[in-house]
Amino acid sequence: MKPLLLFVLAATLSAETGIRARATASDYPVHQAGAGATVGAAILTPDQTKKLFAVDLTKLGYVVVEIGVYPGRDVELAARDFLLRVTADGATLRPVPPSTIAAKLDKKSGHYDPPKLPGGVQVGGSQTIGYGTGSYGGRRTGGVYTESTVGVGVGGPGTPPPPPPPPSGKSKAKDALSVQVELEEAALPEGRVGHPVAGYLYFPSLPKKAAVEITWYAADGQVHLSMPSTK
Repeated sequence: MKPLLLFVLAATLSAETGIRARATASDYPVHQAGAGATVGAAILTPDQTKKLFAVDLTKLGYVVVEIGVYPGRDVELAARDFLLRVTADGATLRPVPPSTIAAKLDKKSGHYDPPKLPGGVQVGGSQTIGYGTGSYGGRRTGGVYTESTVGVGVGGPGTPPPPPPPPSGKSKAKDALSVQVELEEAALPEGRVGHPVAGYLYFPSLPKKAAVEITWYAADGQVHLSMPSTK
C-alpha cells in the first residue's frame, strides 16, 4: 500500500472518533468563545451515562463531560488541555484515559480462585500379593511380590459432581478491552481540527451538588466554562 493511501486511511479513521457535534455551541447548557473557537459543555447525568456505555461509569467512580468545539480557524485539541476545578474547594481534576478506566474495570472484576475440593473426600487403597518368576544372572528365580494402589473419591453415593471450571481469564480481558475501545471511540477527538467536533472527557467523580469550572488551555488562550451544580 502506498504511503499516501496510508495517510488518507489514518486521517479517515481519526475523523470517525468522537460523537456528532450539536448543531451549534448554544445547544449546550454552557458555552464560551475564545482562543479561536467556541466551546460548549454538558455534564452527563448518571442515567445518561448508564444508557450510553456498556459499563456503569458512575459506579466505577467517573463522571462524563460532553465537550463540543466549534473552531473559527484550525485549532489543536488534546484531552490533557482540559482541566476541571471544583469551585467550593479549588480541587482540580484532569481527564482520565480510557485505558485507565479499562484497567480499573479489569481489577474490579477480581481474581478467580479455583474451587476447593468439597467435604467428604474419601481415600481408599488396595494391596495385591502374588508370586512371580524371572531370571537373574542366567538363573531362573521366583519370589513373592506386593503391589499397592491408592484411589481418591469425592463424597458418597448420590453426591453431585463438582462444578465445572470457570471461563478462562481471556473473556474478562476481552470485556475490559471492549470497554476501552468504546470509550476511545466516543472520546473528544485530538489533533488539529478546523470543523465542529464533539466527544466525551472522563473525569473522576465529583462531590454531589458541586459547582465546577472547566477550562480549556489552548495554544493561544484559555476558555472558562462555569458549569451548574451537579446532581
